[in-house]
Amino acid sequence: MASVAQLDRLLLRRDPAVLMRRAGMTPDGWQQVLLRRRPHRALVTTSRQSGKSTTAAAMGLHRAHTTPRTTVVAVSPTQRQSALLISRVKVFAEAVGITLAKDNALSVELPNRSVIYALPGSPDTVRGYSPELLLIDEAAYTTPQLYTACLPMLAATGGDLIAVSTPNGQQGWFWAEWSGQGAPGWLRIEVPYTQIARISGEFIIGQRASMSAERFAAEYECVFNAATTGLFNPADLAAALRDDPVLDGSGLPDPREIMRRNRARHTTGTGAA
Repeated sequence: MASVAQLDRLLLRRDPAVLMRRAGMTPDGWQQVLLRRRPHRALVTTSRQSGKSTTAAAMGLHRAHTTPRTTVVAVSPTQRQSALLISRVKVFAEAVGITLAKDNALSVELPNRSVIYALPGSPDTVRGYSPELLLIDEAAYTTPQLYTACLPMLAATGGDLIAVSTPNGQQGWFWAEWSGQGAPGWLRIEVPYTQIARISGEFIIGQRASMSAERFAAEYECVFNAATTGLFNPADLAAALRDDPVLDGSGLPDPREIMRRNRARHTTGTGAA
């Protein structure tokens, strides 16, 4: 008969969301979908304060813990953000009783010889790694040069690539991939503030009052605002041409949501959905 400790390890292996619950967090629906589905390629567009970095840290630690001698690389726009991501990895490790073999400001090594590196977003810093899992945090705020430097890292391992971000307008590589202008085969998940339980209605009222409708739409409603206006909205065209679905925070496919929302913005003349 299996012991309580053995059952506990089995549960953690099967359900990555256990990491968050053991750390005192209640994972939102989108976090559970992303953690449990283990996609090969995923783009996650989220509201501010959605738990992007926390989810990336949980994904990285779970992969490293359950697969010996695995390399996980997490890339963020700045070194400060990379250090914060590693700090979240350490919180999760402590919560589930994983003793780290090595513990540095921007990397940790587990007893099973798996390593997690958190790197600042410079093309020069990411060369030389061959991860089984590549995480790009706040991806819309990283450069196309960084993305180009990251892709060859996965050539030998065939590793997974997960990019999470708040929108940063209709520009850059993240927007190109999200809108269907890049490579096929992405799982797309959209997480507006309405899918995040810890964001209160009172807070949202204050945020609406303190910023423009366009900025609010980008920060909280997952809208990639167009740089210029014209007869056709670029987001409408991209959504119409893209065949693969966008998932909302509950994990339900909603392939035309972006087109619907952007059409409403274009009709009303505001940046809000």
